[in-house]
Parts: sequence; C-alpha cells; structure tokens
Amino acid sequence: MADTQHGAANDLFIKVSLFRTTRLLMKRAAFLLMIVSAADGHAGNLNTAPFTVRIGGSYPTCKISVAENNISFDELRRLSAEQKSVTDTAKIDGDVKNLPYRCLGSVIYILQRSGFKNIIYGWEPQR
Repeated sequence: MADTQHGAANDLFIKVSLFRTTRLLMKRAAFLLMIVSAADGHAGNLNTAPFTVRIGGSYPTCKISVAENNISFDELRRLSAEQKSVTDTAKIDGDVKNLPYRCLGSVIYILQRSGFKNIIYGWEPQR
C-alpha cells in the first residue's frame, strides 16, 4: 500500500512538473513570437538613422531645424513625408527647458500624421 501511495505521489509530481515546464515553454515561445512580430517589416529600417528634428526657442517663438537648416512647420510636413519612406523612426532633440508646449506638441503631431511609428526624444524627462 505504501508503494501505491508513493507511486501516486510520484505520478502527481511528474504531472505537475510537466505542466510547469510546458507553461514555461509556452511563455518563452510567446515572447519569441512577440519579438519576431515586432521586427517583422522593419528589417530594412534597423540600421537606418532616425529622422532627427531639433527644436528650441522660448515663448513665443519656436525654432525648428532639420540637418542644421531652420525650417517652418509647412517645410517640416513636406520633409517628414519624404523621410517616412526611408525610416519609420523620428527623433526630437533640442533644448526644451523654456520651449512652448505648442511647439513640441505641433512637431509631435506633424510627425505622427506623416506616419512615423516611433518617435523618440533626445532628452531626459524633468522630474
């Protein structure tokens, strides 16, 4: 009778171990699938530098520059539409300490409307 109880406990241990191992493998497979799905369609853009927009100024002015050339919001719309075919990442960089929020918001809006999927910032958030 002791052998039967020991055998049943051993079988239960094996079943629980298999369940945990299977669950862990499924989590890992789902994670790998998520990584592959995120990279799908972006293989050509992995080594491409982001489209960089520098902003600056203080209230009420807003200075926007791309490749060291000062531009207007309309020129940013045109340039960002052209650059969208090259990369799907845009980077906003510059001095935001005294920057009007409308300037930053307008640049983000233009880049999103142009179709950039990733917009990154070149500064640390203030706390």
